[in-house]
Amino acid sequence: MKLWRESASSTTAAIGQAPIEQGGRSKTFLSGFLLTLGNPKVILFYLGLVPTFVGLATLSIADMGLLTAMFLSIFGGTLTAYAYAAARARRLFQSKAAMKRLNRGAGIVLIGTGGAVAAS
Repeated sequence: MKLWRESASSTTAAIGQAPIEQGGRSKTFLSGFLLTLGNPKVILFYLGLVPTFVGLATLSIADMGLLTAMFLSIFGGTLTAYAYAAARARRLFQSKAAMKRLNRGAGIVLIGTGGAVAAS
């Protein structure tokens, strides 16, 4: 019930006050790039996928370049879409009306879950 009655201004203040690290675009790009390279899920995915479809013994330099360009464009496009969606969501959640709807929706889910647990 607390989420249902909570004002939107108290929750939007927490979202809008996140400290932003100062630095250039190159520092931000490099840190994101290194984080991506160290992601074990991606490493294991490509280690399991590439040998299944590509004969590694017969790869030429041109084939390696083509595969690299293909993987970078797919992966870069996916991460760019995630970044765009996160930026849009941040702007959305700074709206008081959106936060009120989110609070009410979360309150309904929690009340429904509590009711389901009590009924079972």
